[in-house]
Amino acid sequence: MTDHNFLHLTAIVAACGMFVFTIMFTSGALGHPLGLFVNGTGGLAEKYNLGKYQMDVTPAEWTFYISAFIYVWQLVWLTYGVTTICRHVPGSRSLFYTHFPVLPPILYVVFAFALACNISWLLIWDREYMEIALVFVDLMSCTLYICLVVSLRRLNDYGAEMVAMGMRRDIWMIRVFVQNGLGLFASWGSVAAMFNFAVVLKYRTGAKAEVGSTVSLAIFTMEIVAWWVFDNFVFERLLRYMFTPYAVVLFSLAGIVGGTDDLYRPNSIYVMFLLALTAVLTVVKLVFVVYRHHKYPMFVPKPSYALELPDVGSVEVHGLLETRT
Repeated sequence: MTDHNFLHLTAIVAACGMFVFTIMFTSGALGHPLGLFVNGTGGLAEKYNLGKYQMDVTPAEWTFYISAFIYVWQLVWLTYGVTTICRHVPGSRSLFYTHFPVLPPILYVVFAFALACNISWLLIWDREYMEIALVFVDLMSCTLYICLVVSLRRLNDYGAEMVAMGMRRDIWMIRVFVQNGLGLFASWGSVAAMFNFAVVLKYRTGAKAEVGSTVSLAIFTMEIVAWWVFDNFVFERLLRYMFTPYAVVLFSLAGIVGGTDDLYRPNSIYVMFLLALTAVLTVVKLVFVVYRHHKYPMFVPKPSYALELPDVGSVEVHGLLETRT
């Protein structure tokens, strides 16, 4: 059967279209000619108001270049999603994306919404409505985590059958391109939310910059520890091969350290401690993954003879009984 799912196709087209629009918008190719941005185009420092909103958690300007890498990764997994439209399941006429809906329509729809939140956040941040910008960056991050959960659960549901059909390579492409790509984007949204929250605390509630930064770092620390616990013990089978959130946190904390002018400031010491803690947690995660990958492999198909033995044995026993009687 080679019938297409038009709802699924529409969702893929919508996500790809929104992604192209987002790239044009965030790169300035669309936003600035239309006069949608208030601030100038003098670089990332000006774009994100890094000089104006100076906090103890303000990353160095070079940290924000990770956004280009993030968008490239999203392009890779969307391209992979598009290829599933044209591919068939080995040994079958069924289309890959309909037979194994590991990337269902809801994933593309929610991802398109996350991109819309990304654009909204940039526009609102540019106009310095910091409280509203915080809402949209949190929405962006949450919806990306929802996409990740959908992908993780669907792969867990269909993984064993995909291995049985000789599609182990696709399982790894989904893990690397889709899931780690979404994890990369979502965790960067969490970092942006931390910075945005610190700015709100200082410039909208009147808190001192040190206090706002400390509160944001404390919440961020709880997020890191909670993620590590869920990653390695609660949802280990789902999140076993997720590494990009750790890379983003390490890169972002290094950017904050690189952006500070006083390494002996209390919050600078806090950030360096958090950087060291995250590095240790990452190493422990790697050790766990290597051990569990070999000790407890996932999606291992059962040998066919294991399913046939009971029936064969039953026939032989019954035949023997009938012969003796």
